[in-house]
Amino acid sequence: MTSQPLPVVGVAGSARRVQQRLSNAVDVAMLVGLGWDPDTQVYTPDPSHRLLGYRVCAVVGCGSEAWCRDGLCGGCTMRRSAAPDEPLAAFLAAGMGERRRPGQRLCRVCRVPGAQRPAGAANGLCLSCDHLRKVRGQDVVAFTDGDHRYGPAVPRPTTGPCAVLSCRRLVDHPVSGLCGAHHQAWRQAGSPELAVFASTSSPRRGDRKGRVVLRGLPERVITELLLGVQAALSEGRRIMPTDLRAVVDHLRDRQVGAVADLDTAGLSAPVRRRQQTTADPSSPIAAGPRRLCRIRWPCPSRGAGPGRR
Repeated sequence: MTSQPLPVVGVAGSARRVQQRLSNAVDVAMLVGLGWDPDTQVYTPDPSHRLLGYRVCAVVGCGSEAWCRDGLCGGCTMRRSAAPDEPLAAFLAAGMGERRRPGQRLCRVCRVPGAQRPAGAANGLCLSCDHLRKVRGQDVVAFTDGDHRYGPAVPRPTTGPCAVLSCRRLVDHPVSGLCGAHHQAWRQAGSPELAVFASTSSPRRGDRKGRVVLRGLPERVITELLLGVQAALSEGRRIMPTDLRAVVDHLRDRQVGAVADLDTAGLSAPVRRRQQTTADPSSPIAAGPRRLCRIRWPCPSRGAGPGRR
């Protein structure tokens, strides 16, 4: 008797059907109202929301989440520890200062549409402009405004976005294709393979405060995380931005294609003990994201969670 060939399961087609079921379950309108931006794939919750909100650091101009004593974020708490005798009110009023302000500044010259480059030098110029200024022997004012030898500086073409998938900063270092912050992190990590670093690295500090960047994660993982937020809200559970961000960092670092593929064996014992699984096993759509959002991740100020850099 001739055996009949077994039917071949269309794995790709099955994956598409699962993704479609997940996507159909997402209440996009509700999530957009809660701070989700489908275009940038960034989640920015309202600090005043009952379940999604958080305290904002009291330091003028900071804006980070305040989880520490005196209403400060972790970074400002570390700065204050360097001057413990300074009155708290004076410390708060002094603000961040331009040099301490996280994020990326534009070059004094290259800051027009189509010609934008980050200010990589302390004088506010991009690395290319500053190099030319040094070659000419000019100060910053003479370079930007022109002098008896040279005309005003001309903006240079935009370098494009950083190669890291989760980052939208401009390239500082054309050779690596990375922004300044990620180039420094890449060097500190021993200059690993750029493709791997670009897919696993998390957004830098200035791009994280008050938001969770899902950009760069697989579409299914993003969908499952959004369903996790929905499930938490329907059950009246709080989701802190720091907790969700630590989960996202862990997923990004492990490069899983679905939440159910996440191996929690590497998590610390306290975190595993805090994990609560209440999802109905008969509901495969909700089980993964609910299980993930039930993990009680530690606050960065009390100890970094997995995948944080």
